[in-house]
Order: sequence, then C-alpha cells, then structure tokens
Amino acid sequence: MAQRVASHGVRRSPSITWASLLFFLTGIGWVAGILPMLVYIIRNRELPPMLGFRALEGPISQGLGIDAVIVSLYLLGVVSAAEVVVGYWLWKSRKRGGVAALAISPISLAFWIGYEVPPFILIVLVRAVLVWRGWRSLRG
Repeated sequence: MAQRVASHGVRRSPSITWASLLFFLTGIGWVAGILPMLVYIIRNRELPPMLGFRALEGPISQGLGIDAVIVSLYLLGVVSAAEVVVGYWLWKSRKRGGVAALAISPISLAFWIGYEVPPFILIVLVRAVLVWRGWRSLRG
C-alpha cells in the first residue's frame, strides 16, 4: 500500500493513517456524545436506554454506582479530547503522537472494560497495534 505524505513532507505509513483516523473519530465522537449522556444521567439518576439495553452498564455502574459513572464520564471526556489531539499528531507523523497513543491506550481500555463495551475494547487494541506497526514512520 502506498504511503501518504503528511503535510510537513514526511511519509506516513498506512498503519499510522488508520490509527490517526481511529483516534480522531472515536475521540471526537465521545467528546460530542458524553454531554447528552451526562445530562440524562444527572437528571434521571440512571443510565440512558440505548438499543434495548442500558448504555454503559458494566462493572463501573454495577459495582460503584451512578455517581461513579458520572465521575468516570467526566474523565472519559478528558481522555477523549486527548485522543483527538493524538489523532492530529499521528496524522502529522509526530513521534509524540505515537508515545501519547501508547500511553493513553491502557487508560481507554480500562474505561471500555469498565463499561463492558466490546467494540471499543477492540478499537483500542487495533489502534495500539496500528501505531506499533507504523512506529518507524513517525518523526520527532
């Protein structure tokens, strides 16, 4: 597969391109989606219904309660905003994007395990593998 040229002239590997897109899209999606969820949870003191089940139901809500879900969503908002920045840095083929991606992945993974959301668990793992595969194309 052909390599893409980042805006500063460095060749970006396809793995880094895909990792960048995944970080950016999941990050921006959650930044946008957290506020309505928080409003619902704070107003109703329960998890929002979604596709026939309660969203974010898992060890965090079941073991720690609704207040823990509220706090964890604020923290997830911060992590998601950081993922948007990571996606940008990876798009620019910056090594700090790779370092940040690998540093933030275990944190993201903990949230998705705590919420029991298998698709996002898989996305976190795929993003990390893509960064690892494209590591050599990253520059200072």
